[in-house]
Amino acid sequence: MQTPFSSKKSILLLAFALFLLGIACMIYFKAWWPYSLLVLGLPLAIKQFLEKRCWDSLFTLIVFVGFFSLIKFDIPWKILLNVFFVVSAVYLLCREWLEGHFSIKSEKKENKK
Repeated sequence: MQTPFSSKKSILLLAFALFLLGIACMIYFKAWWPYSLLVLGLPLAIKQFLEKRCWDSLFTLIVFVGFFSLIKFDIPWKILLNVFFVVSAVYLLCREWLEGHFSIKSEKKENKK
């Protein structure tokens, strides 16, 4: 894992501050659903990006903004929901395989030294 842009504590504080700001905006505008998806997803994606987990951040944005768009703009669920689940499953499987594959190679190199 790469080193993050800032300390873990400051990244968590920033994400929590963005979450509270989103909650405040939802209370002020009296708009709860589906904006709660954005309030949950955006701080999480920013936190992941600042921790230099760019692919996780992109995936989080796609999922939360995608579900927000489905609900907000009345896009039919029959097609897009299935696409979201299949893409999510493929991403998670590839990620687990790649992390396991690279960690095994690095362990073999360490054992040879």
